[in-house]
Amino acid sequence: MNPVVIVAAAITEAMEQSKPTPPVKGPPLPSKLGIAWPKSKLSEELARAKPGLRF
Repeated sequence: MNPVVIVAAAITEAMEQSKPTPPVKGPPLPSKLGIAWPKSKLSEELARAKPGLRF
């Protein structure tokens, strides 16, 4: 497989995982990283990592 395709797929997967999940009853589940990212903090980090990206 083309390395560019692999990288693009990995980025897409990471972006999908970073999307906010719908509210659920009970406590929110921890992320795979085990870190509860505040949405504003996550947006700041993503904006810094990819300046052209807007949410």
